Amino acid sequence: MTPLQALVIIFSLIVIVKLLSRLNEKKITLREFTLWFVLWAIVIIISSLPSLLSPFTRFLGITRNVDLLVYTSIVVLFYLMLEIFIRLDKINQDITKIVRHIGIEESLGRRKKTTPRKEKPMKKI
Repeated sequence: MTPLQALVIIFSLIVIVKLLSRLNEKKITLREFTLWFVLWAIVIIISSLPSLLSPFTRFLGITRNVDLLVYTSIVVLFYLMLEIFIRLDKINQDITKIVRHIGIEESLGRRKKTTPRKEKPMKKI
């Protein structure tokens, strides 16, 4: 085992422990935990046994195992970016609906005008 493989395995285990902590604190759902756990478990398995990738690289016509990892990582990152953009757009739409509703309620006199509150500093994650 190379030092890089050992570092990747140690890092992956630290991430899994952090995921468990976030699950216990109910900051992530069981579904999110399972998804990330499987991903990091795959990282550990591939780091431990890189030869497992050889059949896939041969089938796809890729010469080196690490190239397959790079290509797969790029595709996964683009997919995750798409998911983030979709969630962000949904949040923006929800905020717009809420602000419009509050504005209509205030203009019709059904709701007392709100005064801006002093914001609390954001909590670090």
